[in-house]
Amino acid sequence: MKKPKQETREAAMHVRVRPSVKAAADRLAQEDGRSLANWLEHLIETEAARRDGKK
Repeated sequence: MKKPKQETREAAMHVRVRPSVKAAADRLAQEDGRSLANWLEHLIETEAARRDGKK
């Protein structure tokens, strides 16, 4: 899923998760060399592209 070239990061998502989930996400993001926000964005984009391909 490609982002439009002029899209800016102005939308926010606020979620509450268990501390263990946050710790796992932090660890996975760090292992991928990404910030948590960037890792979550990448994860969502990848899953959206995967599901869009199944249609």
